[in-house]
Amino acid sequence: MRSLIKKTGMKTRDIVMASLLFSFIFSGFTAFGFTSPAVYNESSNRVEFLFCFTLLLLVCIPVSYYLMSFFSRPFGKKLSLRDPGSTPCFIKEWGLLFIFTVLLWIVFWILFFPGYFSPDSMDSVFQAVGAKELRNHHPLAFTALVTPFVWLGNAIGNIEIGLGLFSLLTMVFFAAVCSYITVWIKSHTNSRKLFLFCIVFLVLNPLLIEYSHAALKDVWFAGFVVLFALNVANYLISPDKKTSILIKIGITGLFVCLFRGNGLFLIVPTLLVVSLCVKPKQSRVFATLIGCMVCYFLVTGPVYSVFNAKSAGFEEMVGIPLQQISRTLVDCGNVSKENEQFLEDLFDISEVKEVYDPYLVDPVKWSSGFDSDFLSENKFQFFITWWQIFLDNPRSYLEAWRDATLGYWFVGVKDSICTGAGYEWLPSFDQYSEHIEFPQDRHQNGSTIFEAVISIEEYNLTIEHLRSIPILSTFFNLAVPSWLFVFLAMFLFVQGRWKSFLIVLPFILLFFTMLIATPTYYAWRYILSSYLFVPIALSLFIYRLPDEVNETTKTSCSTPKIN
Repeated sequence: MRSLIKKTGMKTRDIVMASLLFSFIFSGFTAFGFTSPAVYNESSNRVEFLFCFTLLLLVCIPVSYYLMSFFSRPFGKKLSLRDPGSTPCFIKEWGLLFIFTVLLWIVFWILFFPGYFSPDSMDSVFQAVGAKELRNHHPLAFTALVTPFVWLGNAIGNIEIGLGLFSLLTMVFFAAVCSYITVWIKSHTNSRKLFLFCIVFLVLNPLLIEYSHAALKDVWFAGFVVLFALNVANYLISPDKKTSILIKIGITGLFVCLFRGNGLFLIVPTLLVVSLCVKPKQSRVFATLIGCMVCYFLVTGPVYSVFNAKSAGFEEMVGIPLQQISRTLVDCGNVSKENEQFLEDLFDISEVKEVYDPYLVDPVKWSSGFDSDFLSENKFQFFITWWQIFLDNPRSYLEAWRDATLGYWFVGVKDSICTGAGYEWLPSFDQYSEHIEFPQDRHQNGSTIFEAVISIEEYNLTIEHLRSIPILSTFFNLAVPSWLFVFLAMFLFVQGRWKSFLIVLPFILLFFTMLIATPTYYAWRYILSSYLFVPIALSLFIYRLPDEVNETTKTSCSTPKIN
């Protein structure tokens, strides 16, 4: 193994240090996860924690070292130099696979018609018909997208049809993204194995098929994040750094920011690092970032104000700190009189103690006594109070963070993949009946075609059985993509492959935003983009960008041959 490493130019010491670092982080997080009541009902002690940590460490170190050493071998592979989206062969293959994916997925759309609409989606629907005030709590870009379909449904006397057509549009968009990823991999690697893996993973995957008819903002957000990352990859691969690619980066980056609040924290750092590290023409990348931000603030500022739309509350950005403060109160921790008075002005402490859920921040921020305006007016004081309480109650803070983020980093957590399907959102129509046109017989007897054959309970049970199969459980575990990207980032770091690192940077940043601001401990839809990017992440272990290999290749516009 040492001789193989020497051929790559990498030092054994670098791989050992990276393996140790990853092993310590993974083992520490996993052992800490075992202390959560959601995993281990009995209270654990330090001896059990240390035993679990040591056992995991002894297993993880050699495995990590072997994997990093193995993938450091000189495979002699490299990504294509050309921008694949500009070649007719790429567009033709993309179109054929897109048609195949749509024809396959449309069967499930029919079975689950009109698709799945979450409570968040329904809030956008109600805003579209004027039943609720316009508010960017759920992105107004998503509301604007669904509005024409809601109006169409109301105009023909059945909003169900309008919602069904919107879920169809979502499916078409999602199919376009998944087929694009697959053909992108094929055109850059010429690997038959990776191409077939992408077909199975992205087109035939039951998890993604379920999301294909889910009318959620997160499906659109995931697609735009992936397209943004691939456009960054195309820019890094392109030898002449085409302006057209920068335009695509700017457009997809803008949509990432508009479709979810944490989009800014993915786009801004990524483009800043790209503008600083990529030579030549760094100023063009920086100009793209500036243009993207100008458009974003124009839309969320003057444009939204024209429609009297309110911005999202500050509480959406401080979910974890709210959970930590609430956990301290539930634990009867040490809180000074001054800080207690501030908290009393923010919410009803006795109510928070009753409604506090360690795995969901919504009961706290939606409690009847919570004062969102007070929080927005006293942001700085809130962080001072949060910090002062932390100094006296570090254990409560740490346990609150553990439970609030558990599903994103602990591989033993299982929960729903996509929150059901069918007509469970229909009862919410009752309170807005004057705004909604919906046949009463369907309202009372609503069910999907799928539910006429098998109940949702039986369907979910079947999915759970599939997730219990050892190999499949890896692909259906929320924490696995997160750790894959962390491991890949360390691998690329020790190899000095900075440009490849820039491609996965948005997904590393997404993982970190989940660790500091997630509203719930487990939600597939929040990291759906990372899951979509798994095939490309796996390919980066072997395939390098043109500047990362010693030899160069000549490009061709002909269709790449598949090995």
